[in-house]
Amino acid sequence: MYRITNTGSFCLYERHVNDLFNYGIGMGFSEQICMDAIHDVFCNLYVNKKCEEILNIKYYLFSSLKNRLIDIYRSSSKLSTFDIESLPFAVEVSILDTIIADDEQAILRASVEKLMASLTNRQREAIYLRYMQELSYEEIGILLDMTPESVRKLVHRGIEKMRDKAKSSSLLLILSLLFPL
Repeated sequence: MYRITNTGSFCLYERHVNDLFNYGIGMGFSEQICMDAIHDVFCNLYVNKKCEEILNIKYYLFSSLKNRLIDIYRSSSKLSTFDIESLPFAVEVSILDTIIADDEQAILRASVEKLMASLTNRQREAIYLRYMQELSYEEIGILLDMTPESVRKLVHRGIEKMRDKAKSSSLLLILSLLFPL
């Protein structure tokens, strides 16, 4: 459990703002909208001081940000119905920076991004939340409005699809390291 104080909320902000920003950008929102939504989330957290009730702050922040961005999208698009599947999800592969040298990195990054592009938006989002943000299947299920078992299948099928499309053995090795089953 977290207790929010003036300095505590700043530490939370510093610790999570980049991940939240990347998640919002990955959902297809502009930088300005993402930062506004992130600030709204932290202002709401500070004002309401519900931290005693929060068991997993990272999950809470991601969930709150996604809800805030969806609210912004709904209000700006003036759509009476909203399909969460219509939001694109793109993620930039950055974990490779620590695994390979610069020359190989560009080639591998392009290959992995191409493989990620072959996935559905939901698969990309689920894989991003699971492996890059380390959320549990239960937490991802709530964010994506799915059962934990459905999330497991979604992630598994996405990784299998990427592995099937991977042609070089070095790329298969990298995928195995990044996304263990």
